[in-house]
Amino acid sequence: MFWTQLGAQFGIDGAVARAFRTLFPPTPGDTEVFAHGETAPGLLRNPAIPYEAGTVETADGARIHVREYGPRSAPRIVLIHGYACRIEYWNPQINQLADRYRVTVYDQRGFGRSTQGNRPFSVDALGDDLSYVLGAVVPAGEQATIAGHSLGGIAIMSWAARHPHDVARQARSVLLIDTIADAFAASTKILPAPGLDRPLRNRLLNFAIGRLPIPNPTVLGLLFRYTVLTTRAGHAETAFIEALIASCPNPFRTRAPSVLTDLDVTAGLPHLTIPTTIIVDTADRLTPPTASRRIANLLRANGITPYCLELPGLGHCTTLEAPYTITAEIDRAATPGVVGRSVG
Repeated sequence: MFWTQLGAQFGIDGAVARAFRTLFPPTPGDTEVFAHGETAPGLLRNPAIPYEAGTVETADGARIHVREYGPRSAPRIVLIHGYACRIEYWNPQINQLADRYRVTVYDQRGFGRSTQGNRPFSVDALGDDLSYVLGAVVPAGEQATIAGHSLGGIAIMSWAARHPHDVARQARSVLLIDTIADAFAASTKILPAPGLDRPLRNRLLNFAIGRLPIPNPTVLGLLFRYTVLTTRAGHAETAFIEALIASCPNPFRTRAPSVLTDLDVTAGLPHLTIPTTIIVDTADRLTPPTASRRIANLLRANGITPYCLELPGLGHCTTLEAPYTITAEIDRAATPGVVGRSVG
């Protein structure tokens, strides 16, 4: 009954509901999309430790669902998920960090348990949402390490552009993971079109983004793995990210990527004067290494030296394919007294 109701509420078909049931078996009285199941594989399991949940309301009426794990007095980490995901995307990192950090995670507007609000969905809105969340969870005089994956990294750069005076005040360091600052159509490799004229390819992508329906990822098979993972990704990781994205209902799942067509958050980069880490995977087709290298070059042009890390042979969802590596980098950036390293 629970899974039937879930499918009706979120537009999830029977196959995806069964995937949810396999990965995250429901417990009595649990109304979450992702139940606390003991059989979920490894680090993907929902954290068993208690959390504090709350809502941050924005000026346009969006209600942002926020959860905090770990000791209140511990150093603070804020994690921001990407497109069509939700808090649970960070399960591997929460499971490894919440014993010694105060880990804050939230559903970006329109995703997970957060509402869309009255404001048009935009990168400006996402940057402002981060400002609201930081204002609510970071006490005066304290700082947080902020990590964003994909659209989460875009939110960080948007926040830095729109709230530049808050960067050094609220952030000890930032991590931009598998993300992009501008020129998405010209950079992404999700459209395999050998021999196709590049301007035409870019026009096709810009037309398609936000218009062509994005179906349930379970029906895409190898195309889905090609886009967000690699053939090296295990079954558990594949089923996990499929279930996450499938829980994001259409038409919002299709409309949300339209923010990428005219994406430009480069104005935020000069304000990232704190230790900044850039992580990308060499096989990332969605936001490839060239996009991260451009961010690094723009930072250097403003006198900022980032620490850059390229992971060989991994796809777009590094946090799932290399969870220990990503967690170690967040841990490094959050450790008091450790300065971000500089690489090439």
